Amino acid sequence: MEKKNPIDLKIQGHGSSAGGKFNNVIIKGAGQINGDVDCVTLEIYGDCELNGNLKANVVRIKGNSRIKGNLKADKLNIKGAADIEGNISVEEVTTQGSINVNGDCNAEIFSVEGMFAVEGLLNSGKIEVKLHGPSKALEIGGEEIKVERKGKLGFFALKSMILPGLKNGLTTNSIEGDEIFLEHTQSKVVRGNNIVLEAGCDIELVEYNDSFKMDEKADVGTHRKI
Repeated sequence: MEKKNPIDLKIQGHGSSAGGKFNNVIIKGAGQINGDVDCVTLEIYGDCELNGNLKANVVRIKGNSRIKGNLKADKLNIKGAADIEGNISVEEVTTQGSINVNGDCNAEIFSVEGMFAVEGLLNSGKIEVKLHGPSKALEIGGEEIKVERKGKLGFFALKSMILPGLKNGLTTNSIEGDEIFLEHTQSKVVRGNNIVLEAGCDIELVEYNDSFKMDEKADVGTHRKI
């Protein structure tokens, strides 16, 4: 019996589809997919709700998307906002906007310019964040971790006004890595080889192996070499 190649799925305007295995999935407008999706590429230009798990080589989101399941991909590129209700396992995450993950986030590269929230563990080889508003993770682990705060712009300023209880910076329970550079970060523990804390940091305990530097406008309860 001849094996059929996966077909493309295209939704333009308003529409919905069942899940399945596809080649390329393209949504332009407002689309809903009910069921798990396994595809080569997923491109969203507008709004999309996926009621299931997503597995893809490449995911590109330009707009707003909600995935009510787990996401596994090689590359995830977001320009807009994405909510993932499960876990993420991705080689490279690039976000200009906001990403919310209700579970854990595992990535080789995690790059965000905007805001993020990870309810579980954020684990990545390289973490590079340029904050434009309040962000959080339960715990953060990686090799290279760099967090800078930029000025609030447009949508991010509005979101900060809507959610006034969140600090305009990064909040987490613990950060562990090799090379760590932090601005405007609040954490109970920061542990690593080389640690630099800039203005706006509020850390209860710092433990370092090689070097530790802190700005005069950073607040550290206790620091010790281990």
